Amino acid sequence: MQAVLFIMLRDGIGLTDDLQQKIHQTIRAATTPRHVPAKIIAVTDIPRTSKR
Repeated sequence: MQAVLFIMLRDGIGLTDDLQQKIHQTIRAATTPRHVPAKIIAVTDIPRTSKR
């Protein structure tokens, strides 16, 4: 099973190869290699569920 990371970026920031590499390195340093996402996808919004 491969992990996929969906991220929201600030306006004017693009998902460059350098940024993806930095994200991979940060996750790898803070966790284990299996937590490093196979794909990083920039999205405009993250769905949220509301508490009732």
